[in-house]
Amino acid sequence: MSEPNTIDAELIRLIEMKDITIHGGGLRLSGQPGLPAPGPEPDSDDTARTGSELDEIACIILAAGRSERFGEANKLLAEIDGKPMFVHPVEAALAARLGPVIVVTGHEAERVQAALGRRNVDCIVNTNFAAGMATSLACGIGRAQVAGVGGAMVLLGDMPWVEAMTLETLAAAFRQAGGTKICVPVAAGRFGNPVLFPAFLFPEIINLEGDRGARALLDQHADLVVEINMDNTENTGGGMGGDMGGVIDDIDAPAQLPDGRQTDL
Repeated sequence: MSEPNTIDAELIRLIEMKDITIHGGGLRLSGQPGLPAPGPEPDSDDTARTGSELDEIACIILAAGRSERFGEANKLLAEIDGKPMFVHPVEAALAARLGPVIVVTGHEAERVQAALGRRNVDCIVNTNFAAGMATSLACGIGRAQVAGVGGAMVLLGDMPWVEAMTLETLAAAFRQAGGTKICVPVAAGRFGNPVLFPAFLFPEIINLEGDRGARALLDQHADLVVEINMDNTENTGGGMGGDMGGVIDDIDAPAQLPDGRQTDL
């Protein structure tokens, strides 16, 4: 089994300023030999993307679930810093300005949509949300596919500390890889969220079933996974871990709210 492709988030920021490109699974600095690639690079017409297509990356925020472990209240509407929990990743996506921002609602869709106010997002109602996360993914990815974007970043509504800088870092890695890799943030030795998928995997995502989400694709396409190390990334928005770009901090129970209280708009 080949070693995972791992890139530090700080290096990604250097990539945007220097003449550095990601080549296969390694890095190539101008005038220096590249590191060996762990596998062949996709080169078919189906995977190659033009520069204009790579400029557009959809951000899909999943905000459809019932969150039964949270109790009777709607977890996604619990307030953190004066805003409903799921609004924080929505605002991060808007601030990153990567492309269309798509919000998938389901449970209490009208209340969730009302909480978005006049924010410039594309809101979709998944009437089949009870069948599992895969149905919400299909709704969001389907809309991204119609938009003709080069990739889609999947954010979870219960991860309020993800920051725009984190999204921009993933997008930079994705674009340097030619839009053909799955870019995954890693912190404290764990895969985090959001995950950025190339457009040629959209049909597979749409056909997923159940509640595991798109994680199965990371196993099926391990050769395409590029890990972005977030361990040294400062998260100015806070979070239970405080740093690491907010990529592993989610909320499952009222006790995990910053003030320890459950509030529902």
